[in-house]
Amino acid sequence: MDDQLIAACLDETWRTIAHIRNRLGIDIGRVGQLASMLQRLADKGLIDRYVQETTAPKRGGGNLIVQFYRRKRG
Repeated sequence: MDDQLIAACLDETWRTIAHIRNRLGIDIGRVGQLASMLQRLADKGLIDRYVQETTAPKRGGGNLIVQFYRRKRG
């Protein structure tokens, strides 16, 4: 996987990591690598990230968090 491939598959629609993985045809065993790449790209400001806390409880306390990504606007 490379940054350009990831960025090219994104559009202006917010998508979860699972949606992006399916669009790219990435094996589920590499989802951790994809998640790390998306987080790194968002941290650099190359793509947009939206984080939403759900009402679903997480093991160990707190609630599950879902991260959405899209192509950088502007």
